[in-house]
Amino acid sequence: MSFWNTITNCTYQKPFTYWTHRKISDLQAFEIETADDAGIGPKAAHELASHQVGGPLNLSYTLHDHKNYLRTKQKVQNEKELGLIRSTRLKKRDKTKLQHSLRKKQVMMLHKHK
Repeated sequence: MSFWNTITNCTYQKPFTYWTHRKISDLQAFEIETADDAGIGPKAAHELASHQVGGPLNLSYTLHDHKNYLRTKQKVQNEKELGLIRSTRLKKRDKTKLQHSLRKKQVMMLHKHK
């Protein structure tokens, strides 16, 4: 038996794709987000997606990619919320500074007219 026959007769195939070839499509991203919103865990959602396409070899991403997608989505969402909080604080601070300077001007104008 040759080396090649030993490799091709193996019944178990480990799911493997180069990391540069792995890509989550828009539809897959939608399914991942929908499963996450429904409270389905990443492992169960990934297994379901694998079964839908006929096994993990036919799926273009791994469980690790699935978890990274969710983590990145959460990070972006948190950054947006933090940005909104910061911009709201800046607006309040600027508004307060503007009100303070207007009051100062009003007081100065009152003192000048007396």
